[in-house]
Amino acid sequence: MTSVDLIATAHQIGQIRESFDAMGLARRKVAEAFYRRFFELVPGVRSMFPEDMERLHIKLMDTIAALVGAIDNPPVFHSIIQHVGRQHARFGVTPPQLTAFGDALLGTWEQQLGPAFTPELREAWAVLYEAVRRDMLDAMAATDRQLASPSPTIQAGIQRP
Repeated sequence: MTSVDLIATAHQIGQIRESFDAMGLARRKVAEAFYRRFFELVPGVRSMFPEDMERLHIKLMDTIAALVGAIDNPPVFHSIIQHVGRQHARFGVTPPQLTAFGDALLGTWEQQLGPAFTPELREAWAVLYEAVRRDMLDAMAATDRQLASPSPTIQAGIQRP
């Protein structure tokens, strides 16, 4: 069972989708605000990112849109997270950075949605992000193990005395 299997009620899924849709055309600005907040929380990570962040703004919001769209389809949801987790492992992302990412995300949603970001909606997004974080950590750990051990092809070519 993956974290996504445990994440949200139908009501929470509806809340997440409605609130994400409410951001509409402001998503680019939301992404900019998110990264500003993230870099404030973890200033040392700024050097991991390109100077021109436009492409990452789009990628962030596209990934969130894909996750929101697949929230009630565990195999697709898990596949997306596995892919993103493997990429982030290769970039050297750490568990505390993932936690700060979630904090920045919730803070940005609160800023963007204002009074509509009720405690109930915050909880729905927090439940979703916790599922994402746990599955990403699993994917990152698997990638780290894979990168640390030689591939079977390489091992097959090793001669034993």
